[in-house]
Amino acid sequence: MKSKYGEEGVVLVKFNFTGGDEQRRLGSIVKNKKPQPGVVGGLISAGINRGYHEVILPALETGKIVVIDRSEIDLLRFALESGDVELYKKRLKLISEGSITHRLWSGNRVFVHIKVEEAWNNLCQRGSNSQFDPKSIEEVQKRVEAQLEVERLAMVLPCKGTVNCIRIENERCEDFNGFLDGLTQKIIDKLVL
Repeated sequence: MKSKYGEEGVVLVKFNFTGGDEQRRLGSIVKNKKPQPGVVGGLISAGINRGYHEVILPALETGKIVVIDRSEIDLLRFALESGDVELYKKRLKLISEGSITHRLWSGNRVFVHIKVEEAWNNLCQRGSNSQFDPKSIEEVQKRVEAQLEVERLAMVLPCKGTVNCIRIENERCEDFNGFLDGLTQKIIDKLVL
């Protein structure tokens, strides 16, 4: 993206509590105080909200292209996976009304799909896994099903304007860097700017 649109013209955002002052403050609470899981979800929601306020909206106001990870969609997926109906409804409401994203909705949504068996093999081969990663092939299946449901919902939530949906299959490959370059080019070719 940066090679096509210029180094200064593209901002990459990953919600990992490192973007702005408020995000870092919320991240230090998660890291140092280790709150209960339900509280962590609320802090992550707040961190995403602060990321939109501190990083994303200012970048868009200056005409930059912003590439964002899927954190608000993952919030909904984690709630769906957990089976906590009330949490799911609460997060769906927050995302639907735009509270988390300051009423900003992505103009392009990229959904990368992977086969359950390949995802499980990748997790088994990885050196260190996150505490949030699936622990069995059945949990991978549950995650894929939840992800497909959340993607479907993301495309029908009411929003201003049009959302361009880009679906890409993530196929196994030997040349990972070459694959990423090719995948990125496929996405760029389908972007609506």
